[in-house]
Amino acid sequence: MPVVRSYARQVAPAPIPSVRRSAASTPAAEGVPLEQANANVGRAIAGVVGVGVDLALNAYGQQQREQQRQRDEATRQADQLAVLAADNELSTWERDRLYDPEKGALSQKGPAAFGLPEQIDGEFAQKAADLTDRLGTQTQRAMFARVKYERGQSVALTVRRHVDQEIQSYTGNELKAKIDNTVDEATRNALDPRMVRDTLTSGEATLRAFAPRLGVGPEQLKEQIGALRSTVHVGVINRLLSEQQGQAAKVYFEETKGEIAADQIDNVQNALREGTVRQAAQKAADGILAAGGTLTEQRDKAKAITDPDVRDQTLSYIEHESIVQDKADQDAKEAQSRSVYDILDKTGSVRNIPAPVWAQMGGGERSAARSYAKSLAEGTDVKTDLKAYYGLLQTAMDDPEAFSRLNLYELGRSKLSKSDFEQFAGIQLSIRNKDRTKTDEQLSGPSTFTQIWNDTVKHAGIKDDTEASYQLRRRFEQTVETEQRVRGKKLDNVEQQQILDRLLLSVPGSASSSWLKPWTWGTDDKRGMDLTLDDIPQDQRQQIVDALRRGGQPVTESTILDTYLRSLARKK
Repeated sequence: MPVVRSYARQVAPAPIPSVRRSAASTPAAEGVPLEQANANVGRAIAGVVGVGVDLALNAYGQQQREQQRQRDEATRQADQLAVLAADNELSTWERDRLYDPEKGALSQKGPAAFGLPEQIDGEFAQKAADLTDRLGTQTQRAMFARVKYERGQSVALTVRRHVDQEIQSYTGNELKAKIDNTVDEATRNALDPRMVRDTLTSGEATLRAFAPRLGVGPEQLKEQIGALRSTVHVGVINRLLSEQQGQAAKVYFEETKGEIAADQIDNVQNALREGTVRQAAQKAADGILAAGGTLTEQRDKAKAITDPDVRDQTLSYIEHESIVQDKADQDAKEAQSRSVYDILDKTGSVRNIPAPVWAQMGGGERSAARSYAKSLAEGTDVKTDLKAYYGLLQTAMDDPEAFSRLNLYELGRSKLSKSDFEQFAGIQLSIRNKDRTKTDEQLSGPSTFTQIWNDTVKHAGIKDDTEASYQLRRRFEQTVETEQRVRGKKLDNVEQQQILDRLLLSVPGSASSSWLKPWTWGTDDKRGMDLTLDDIPQDQRQQIVDALRRGGQPVTESTILDTYLRSLARKK
């Protein structure tokens, strides 16, 4: 029987070269059993789905966490803002309650500040509690608790520091006042040794109690107590001396000199010596003055004292008493004179002067009173006695102090016109009041007049102390014053000198003559000051009047004559 040859099937594990698969390889294609392949597919699908679910869950969780973070951040910010608002309100309270310049706690001084710590602590606690209650959450309250604590500590420290300063300042002031009062009280009771001792002991006890509170150490305290004792002892000695208790002052000094500061010993000893001298001199002066006599006689008695210091002091007392008495007599005399002329001004008759006053008046005073009353009865002002006028003026310029002591009523009321008397009374008042500016202002004009007048008299050979010279000087001053009123300004020295020169012109013959001889006065000549309106030719007088009116100047006898003299001077 023929044999059939058999062959085994061989499958190569690698793909055929250059062959491309058109689809993906499957488990079945690769020889995997179908059940196993299906299971593998199921697991693969489940894996894919699981990954998607995880991704979704992770995204969702992340979103939830972000939203929670945002909610937490919003809550945190809300908490912070709530606490910030509460802190700001607490800060405003602190500013107003502590630092207000009028009502703030730190503006309180002295004892008014002493109770501030407890008061401010209580107010702060109440304010902080109110703010805490207004916070919405426990977290906010917990956060605010720290803020409240720190600010409370700061407020308390600030207030207590202020109170400590006020206590120190108040203690220092009160301690100083106690020491001052100790010295004053001991000095006032200098005549009572027991009071002096008790007062000093009280002052020392106060120093020991309070000085250490101000940081005073033991050595400094010892120095302050020593200074207090020295000051009290010196004050007591000086008070005893002022009370004329020289011997008591000496005894007290001997008992206490060990407690008097070394730099005060010499002063105290000198004061004791001076006090003894004063006491002896006062006693001697009192005896001499009581015995009466003239000032010369009293001085002779004082000069007989052997102790030179006591002698000099006694002379000083006597002379001072004489000056005081003279001033009192002068014031009384001036008051009497004033009352006399007040009566005459009101009644116009010397018969109304009280008899006791009339009896005390001298002959000259009575004559002056009658003359004054006569002028009043005639309705005329007193005509100024130019010699008396210039005598008073010279005294006022040369010796203002002597002028201030003059009784103007006695010397000049019946010799001066009302305006001249008031002029001198004003000068005297300014000197007595020591108003130098006012005095200089009142005397500046007369001083200039006097200087110009004296220079002119010296060069012109005019005899000064005559009625004619007084009249010329008075006319000169009045013309200057009139010219100054017209011009509305003060004339300088040159302009014033020109006026005086014109008044001194000598016009010989008739007024129409143009020939002028300055300074020389002939028998037929007229001085410029003696010219009258009748001496001016009528046509020239009218021309002067017209010129004055055109210039807006007053037309008076003085201005007409001065204008005429000015024209004569120009011709010269």
